[in-house]
Formats: sequence, structure tokens, C-alpha cells
Amino acid sequence: MADGSQAIDESAAYLVVLQENEIPDLEDVLREFKSKTLQEAIYLEIQRDVEVRFL
Repeated sequence: MADGSQAIDESAAYLVVLQENEIPDLEDVLREFKSKTLQEAIYLEIQRDVEVRFL
């Protein structure tokens, strides 16, 4: 935590596939979600040029 204390949470990982121009919308959704929790931060990792195939 920002104050140096330890916090233990349950975590979940999600994969979202979207267009580059939709990233700001995703960030807005995550900020809105975070504002309703006690989380200090949400980890968002963006990987570009990933090939995705839906079979």
C-alpha cells in the first residue's frame, strides 16, 4: 500500500481484445470501477501487435 502497509486481496486476470482507439474507453471503465472499491491501483498491461485468432 502507499503507506507501506501490507494488504492481501483476491486477484483476477482478464484478457480484453480491442482496437487501439478503444483503450481510453477501457481506462475510463477501469477508473470508474476503481472509484467504487478500496483499491489504490488497478494493473493494466497493454500488449500491442499480438495476433489473436478466434477458432
